[in-house]
Amino acid sequence: MFGLAPYLAAAQDRDPADIARVIESHTREIAAIYNTYLDAGLALEGTVVVKFTIARTGAVTASGVAEATTACKLFEEAVAAAVTKWDFGPAGGDAVTVRYPFTFSLPDSPAVD
Repeated sequence: MFGLAPYLAAAQDRDPADIARVIESHTREIAAIYNTYLDAGLALEGTVVVKFTIARTGAVTASGVAEATTACKLFEEAVAAAVTKWDFGPAGGDAVTVRYPFTFSLPDSPAVD
């Protein structure tokens, strides 16, 4: 499966715990993407670090793969594309950019760091 790393990039105008809650609320969505690739016969493991920008409105205005170790660009881009659809709710201040690592491991395998 995959694990959510216990850290976020500093987000000066948003509480990192709030950001983490939204990300965690989408674990099934990310798991479904991962399972699609597993079902296609790809044994993917590793980390996809997604860098995304959250606007004051809560909309994600940019999202991309900052770094990855899964060796499957299509999968990595699918994870980043999913984040663009998320809503983090309105907040004061400026837009914030977050780097968040998603770690994936095969069933019955320990998480890859």
